[in-house]
Amino acid sequence: MCPSGRQRPSALTGTTILGEAFAALDADGDGRIGADDLRVFHERFFCESVDDKAIQSMISVADVNDSGFVEIGEFGRVLSQPAAEAAERKVLEDVFRAMDRDGDGIIGFSDLKDYMRSAGMPVSDREVRTMMRMGGGDEVKGVSFDAMVKILTVELSGSR
Repeated sequence: MCPSGRQRPSALTGTTILGEAFAALDADGDGRIGADDLRVFHERFFCESVDDKAIQSMISVADVNDSGFVEIGEFGRVLSQPAAEAAERKVLEDVFRAMDRDGDGIIGFSDLKDYMRSAGMPVSDREVRTMMRMGGGDEVKGVSFDAMVKILTVELSGSR
């Protein structure tokens, strides 16, 4: 149950990476991503503030129903768009950059595990290894941005 008293959408109750990515952005746990959620995300992971115009731009990329929020289905559509669409990729790039704490362009084992823990989703070493394998990586070589997009795309295809 969310703090608002509503149930989380069923798509978020599983352990899909899509659901985990959505939950990491949904700071207040109400089942939708809003301006305050994005502010919290940027302040927590980038230690910087984001102006209202940038926040609204991020939301408008995915907000198909003009509710002012991004629901899980809208979030999924953004992730399933062709990779060439730079505006949609911006959200994923921000998440990737937050995960890649050492800035080497690769999400290593500790990067992924630390990110998941800091986002309130503690995972076991085994779960981290499984996620990395889904992207074609492992503990040694890590996972690139394109591999992370691939992981999310596979999760979206499997959920249809």
